[in-house]
Amino acid sequence: MTLFPRPLSRRTFLRGAGGALVGLPLLNAMAAGNARAQSTLPRRFVLVWSGTCQTHGGLDRQASGPLPAQLPNGWAALAPMRARASIVSKLDLPIYIGAQTPPPGGAYNQQHGGTMAPIVAGVHALEHMAVLAGGHTIDQVIADGIGGGTRLPSLQVRTQAAGYGFGAAKGLVSARLENGRVRGLDPIASPQVLYDTLFSGFTPPSTGGGGGPTTPPPLSLALRKKKSVLDLILGDAQRLEQKLGGEDRARLEQHFTEIRALEQRLIPVTQGGTNPPPPPNGASTCAIPVDPGPDGPINTPGNFAGWSNETDRGDLQADLLAMALACDLTRSVSWMLTFDQSGLSSQHLSGATTDIHAVSHHQGGGQPEVEQNANWHVARYARLLQSLEALPEDGGTVLDRTCVVYVSAEGNNAHAKVNLTYSYAGCPDVLRLGQLVNANGAHPAGMMMAALSAVGLPSNNFGELGGGPPSGMMV
Repeated sequence: MTLFPRPLSRRTFLRGAGGALVGLPLLNAMAAGNARAQSTLPRRFVLVWSGTCQTHGGLDRQASGPLPAQLPNGWAALAPMRARASIVSKLDLPIYIGAQTPPPGGAYNQQHGGTMAPIVAGVHALEHMAVLAGGHTIDQVIADGIGGGTRLPSLQVRTQAAGYGFGAAKGLVSARLENGRVRGLDPIASPQVLYDTLFSGFTPPSTGGGGGPTTPPPLSLALRKKKSVLDLILGDAQRLEQKLGGEDRARLEQHFTEIRALEQRLIPVTQGGTNPPPPPNGASTCAIPVDPGPDGPINTPGNFAGWSNETDRGDLQADLLAMALACDLTRSVSWMLTFDQSGLSSQHLSGATTDIHAVSHHQGGGQPEVEQNANWHVARYARLLQSLEALPEDGGTVLDRTCVVYVSAEGNNAHAKVNLTYSYAGCPDVLRLGQLVNANGAHPAGMMMAALSAVGLPSNNFGELGGGPPSGMMV
């Protein structure tokens, strides 16, 4: 039980020597203080699509509560951002076949392509659809609501560089419903084209709004001394822990563990760190990021196992998207990591000798490889969250005002349309983070209704469906 006489502020910092400050994760002790901050800054939304299986790793058998200490293999890459994201298990799509009347938001029980429409547009799928999304997709609903006045009311991006043997229609995840017809929206697959589209002719504001320094801030005193910032705030942290309940203490300890891991990634390898790529341009809020330069070659073998260095492409895209949102160039993004029924080579993801689609059928690989392929997609999602979290804004970060929803075309194995496991992140004043939410068979469209609420739009309905988000998602 929390011992605070009044709710702990969401913006509480732990203070220590040398001016060290450490922010806190979302705690139960802050529960009554989660009303939306009065801010003129915009809300944003990102839909992240994985075109293959996303394994549950047993999360479907666990009750709602804090995320487990160790995430399953298919979700391992989310660990550094676990306090800023949640996972939703046991989501089900209603299924129909043949001449049966389609249920609202139903998936057609064909081999592939029958899940996109109910997930991203909330409408039932058909046996044959020129545009798999089937309707006005969530990113377009949000763009219509909050995208006005931005350079790009919505932005469509894809990481898989080519179809690698699969049709172009499976490389679209965004669509608009106009005059009764569905129009697919082509995504940008090239990092260079994405950079030019976003930043060509753009000048960052120097003050206010999305503006901020265009050069990296200096390293903290703690990092310059190769010493953990946590050592400097130890006394304040211990005093806080004495006032928290058991669940909050565990969450705080996990938060500190992740800070130590982040520090190791910031320290150069020569000084004992791991030194990953920095956030875009090392920037604080809005700045012109580094030009990624010409794209690498696109490998199109036509044998359903292509590879064009999608890992680097995806990481570049994540960083560019984060800065685009920070600069308010767009407020609604769909990011398609891989085609529906992906033909991406699995060799570079899990070591399997075939493509992702074949591995989902345990051809050329088994369930461990399916999990590694899933985790590759999660790693790109986590990279976006890290890039958003690295950009300060209004006393918090850009992630605080960005709702990100991660979904997949299939569940634990090939063609699975029930027991789906998805994730969401950001907007901690509206969404509960650091949680496992067992949805107990709820429709995935409920996650889109939560996203609508997070960006301040009416959220009682989405597509053909109503009923609101799964229990446990909202604060």
